[in-house]
Amino acid sequence: MSKQQEKRLNIINKTITLCAQNGFHGTSIDSITTATGVSKATIYKYFISKENLIKEALSLFSEFNHTDDNIADICSGYKKTRVNMIHILLNKHDINNSELKSQQAELIFNGLLATLQVTENIKLIPMAKNMYLNVIFANNKDY
Repeated sequence: MSKQQEKRLNIINKTITLCAQNGFHGTSIDSITTATGVSKATIYKYFISKENLIKEALSLFSEFNHTDDNIADICSGYKKTRVNMIHILLNKHDINNSELKSQQAELIFNGLLATLQVTENIKLIPMAKNMYLNVIFANNKDY
């Protein structure tokens, strides 16, 4: 890997970490320059804008930026199966809006996994658990 490629990858990695911690709007070019030790001019040379940097960072780390369609299809099928299993379980227990709630629960689960990959902050697990349970049991008589 060339020095330029290493520098670009460092910028992308730090940007992903900062965005996971502070959100897109909470991550400034100044914070990226501080975290990377790279000048603004260099960042703009490689990425043209903050939006382009974020787009490239997300596409690099997104599981949907795949090179193997078979693996992507298996992952997608697994997620659909998991949503369906949750939907069936919620229906079995007379949970209102079970189809929507199963999709919301899956989004929370996937968001947690993606965030843990970047931040490794295990303190997010109880927060996600509470969100997950609140989504499933909201507006039910037994809650």
